[in-house]
Amino acid sequence: MEKNILVTDASGNVIGRTYPKRAKGLLRSGRATEVAEDCIRLADNPPMSLNRRFSEDKDMSQIIEFSARDFRLDPACESNEGSRQIVTLGGANVECFEIGDGFDKTRIFAEKSLDSDTEYVFRFAISNNYSGHDYAASTVTVYPGEDEENSFTYPLDRSGKNRFLPVLCKRDGDELVRVFEIPFTTQAAGPYRILITVEAMEARIYPAKDNTAYDALPDVDYEQWKQEEQHKWVAKLNDIGTRTAESIGEFGSQLGEKLGAWGSKISKAVNDAVSSAQTSAQKTQPVAEDTLKKAVDEVTAAAEELKVRVKAMAEAAKEAAEASKTNKEPEAAPAEAEEAGSEPAETPDAEETAETVQGTIIDE
Repeated sequence: MEKNILVTDASGNVIGRTYPKRAKGLLRSGRATEVAEDCIRLADNPPMSLNRRFSEDKDMSQIIEFSARDFRLDPACESNEGSRQIVTLGGANVECFEIGDGFDKTRIFAEKSLDSDTEYVFRFAISNNYSGHDYAASTVTVYPGEDEENSFTYPLDRSGKNRFLPVLCKRDGDELVRVFEIPFTTQAAGPYRILITVEAMEARIYPAKDNTAYDALPDVDYEQWKQEEQHKWVAKLNDIGTRTAESIGEFGSQLGEKLGAWGSKISKAVNDAVSSAQTSAQKTQPVAEDTLKKAVDEVTAAAEELKVRVKAMAEAAKEAAEASKTNKEPEAAPAEAEEAGSEPAETPDAEETAETVQGTIIDE
């Protein structure tokens, strides 16, 4: 059973909510009057503490309203992204806490000193866009002191699983606006920690107004809202894909035209270079052939001349060797000696003659 009956004081100030059964009891006892089907007004103004306690009724929960100044980033979470901000909502400036980066986990917490064996309701509003991640989640966890093992967790967002339902769910443009009332009962008196966690999403958390203040916003089912936002995302991605493909196609066409033009220029330059080289080679080929032929002829003639001279020297060496064997001097030698008025020259030894001829051949 939900606490869906609004309770006001005698002046009409909203001080909380109660169960339908409890509201009927207050009406029967004369301690409240019915204002509307879902609203009653207490006969006397009950004293209220800062957390809007209904001290005249033990069965009515104490309301803990969200305050951005009470919360801070949890140092145990290394991926925190968040800050306190003042934004204008519904024409009024509101202190809120914006948390999450759409990917990692962010946690904020507040510590409250609470009474023992008491019902409390933590009340807040949360606005968020669709993150596009199936694993996006948000939770509220309440536990005494630092005893996190003795905690209760209220899952606000998780795909395909049971969730703790809000008291209202509205659409504000693309944003989902929900008001949550988290009930819990204390055991021992002392400090209690209220921990809010978001993962793979961005959220704005702020004090909730009276539920009637959201009447102008259209109601929306959470799963229906997710499906609609998913369709929007798919449409956006398809549009981005189409525009990207068109841009790539246009760029490819332009690049193809440029490459084709560059290819034509390169091909023409290569053809011109080949043609020029062929023309140059045709002009210089006859000159090169004549020069080579002339050089070959000169080398051949020199070789023939050398061959003749070597043959002549060899024959002369042979004659000298035979003359040495018969002790005969060459015919011209005596006459030349007489004309010179000197003694006849000694006949050279055969080995000396051969060495002389060899040296002459080498010198030549």
